[in-house]
Amino acid sequence: MKNIRFKELVTDNVFDFCAVLSAIGSDEIIGLFDKEQIEKIQEKSIDLKDIGVVMATQICGVLIRNLAKARNEIYSFFAGCTEHEDGAKVTVDELKEMKFTEFIKIVRAFFGAAEIIAFANNVADAMGVSADQEEQEQTTTEIPTV
Repeated sequence: MKNIRFKELVTDNVFDFCAVLSAIGSDEIIGLFDKEQIEKIQEKSIDLKDIGVVMATQICGVLIRNLAKARNEIYSFFAGCTEHEDGAKVTVDELKEMKFTEFIKIVRAFFGAAEIIAFANNVADAMGVSADQEEQEQTTTEIPTV
């Protein structure tokens, strides 16, 4: 299989990514936080690390329950933001037939990309929940070619 890389992400990719988030249960995930927890996080009277393990476990449960429902959105999203080394478009069918380990490399590379981490930090800032400056500085990772 030819090497696959990420294209430069553009605004239109955000809409496809939001479709993935919706399909995997973003409403359910948001519902895991009660109003009091959100207020405490915003006021910084509770540290995200203090609730991290419990919340991570609950979020994983939602993701596992809904992942199969998001299959088409996930394939479409990754097909829309990847290309072969020669610039040819990666198709949904190619992603479906890809070895699982290769697909996981693409997913991990995506979530490790500086653009995605910056996007998540901007969303957190908008909600009044900022990452530490030190964590934000560690977001300049290069997307590896898969």
